Formats: sequence, C-alpha cells, structure tokens
Amino acid sequence: MDVHALQEALLTPEGPWSALDVLDTVDSTNLEALRDPRPWRVVLAEHQSAGRGRLTRQWEAPARASVAVSVVLLSITNITLLVLRTVSSRTQRREERDA
Repeated sequence: MDVHALQEALLTPEGPWSALDVLDTVDSTNLEALRDPRPWRVVLAEHQSAGRGRLTRQWEAPARASVAVSVVLLSITNITLLVLRTVSSRTQRREERDA
C-alpha cells in the first residue's frame, strides 16, 4: 500500500481530513479511532484481529486481503458546547461592560 499517495490524496488543504494513520494490523480500527478521537482522523489497517460489524458481528478478513477503515467525524455535541460557550462569554463581557 502506498501510504504517501494516500496521504497526498486525503490530507489536502481544502479537504476535511486532518490525520491519516495507516497500520499493518490492529485489533479494531474503531477501537483505535476511539483511543485518540481527534475530529477528521482516518484510521486504516490492512488487517484487524477483533473488528466488529453491524449488530456486533465479528468482522475479519485475511491479512492484506482488504483494508479496514474508520473515520472520526466532528461531534455535534462539541459544536453545540462551543457555541454555548461563545454565547455565554459574550453575554458575560456585555454584562461587565454595561455594569
């Protein structure tokens, strides 16, 4: 697998992806993504030993027969918290100014 070509294709200034981690083997790309859940991170592995599919079904394939990919997207909860903090700090500054 050409990791450099993958990085050039995914990690572009106009694209959303911030990190690409390519692993030979991992227990689960989903678990790996959860260990470091940076928004817009892509985890790719040529083999996973304990992957899970829908309905917690086991997800396995022989090494180098396929790739397993998980991505971390921006959480709506984080956006909401960020907006609430911004509104709160602006309101507080306005109250301090008007006092």
